[in-house]
Amino acid sequence: MFDGITCIHLYHSKNIDKKPFIILNCSSYMRTLKLLNLHCNKIDDNNTKIDETFLTVDNGNFQGFGRESMKNGSDWNINANIQFNVEAIVSFYDEDLIGKLSNTKYFSSHIVEENEVLKGPKTVSFASNNANYVLTYEIV
Repeated sequence: MFDGITCIHLYHSKNIDKKPFIILNCSSYMRTLKLLNLHCNKIDDNNTKIDETFLTVDNGNFQGFGRESMKNGSDWNINANIQFNVEAIVSFYDEDLIGKLSNTKYFSSHIVEENEVLKGPKTVSFASNNANYVLTYEIV
């Protein structure tokens, strides 16, 4: 097995010279993105006590998570497993900003790649419109 690839090794040649050879039949397999936790360091508006947050994952299929009410210092234990191959795009949204999605400054995305497999939990910061959130995830 090579990183993300399963290989099958086969046989000896029936050629006249009887030299052995190897046939590799390789296929890639899916990884699992584990969305563990979203921590709110700061909501986007000091006048608002709660932010409504959403996460999406595009892994060839689009999946949404949330709406989760969050305030300064709160945690959302997501505990979701998403299958992907090669990469997946995780995006963060705040309900106050949904109407402004055509402007990229109002949401953040992060590309998760299969080469992060089995390297333990990772974090990514999503900061938009004065808000700051930290997502913890793992690739297995």
